[in-house]
Amino acid sequence: RNYDPNGAIKGTKAAKYKIIKKLIGSATRVTTPKTKLGRGIPTLNLDKMKFNSMKCNYLYWDDPNELVERLRILLASTSAGHTNHNNEIISIIEELREANILV
Repeated sequence: RNYDPNGAIKGTKAAKYKIIKKLIGSATRVTTPKTKLGRGIPTLNLDKMKFNSMKCNYLYWDDPNELVERLRILLASTSAGHTNHNNEIISIIEELREANILV
């Protein structure tokens, strides 16, 4: 079953399986005890971590209409199927809420 070489042999009570059973015989299969695999949860190793040295892109705005226009463009892009703009959309909505423009 499930293509396991040590698993049970599939069969039914049909005549063809009675013939096959005689040919194969009642060979017993020796199963080995299963051992646990894996290493568990990895520990935090700062030597292997790669830090990003890129600077943050800040969005400066003077007029809230700039943010609203950018939000419209990003939402249109998202509705077209591009999902990479979610973080920028969230940050624009947060900025508009902090400025009490969006309730």
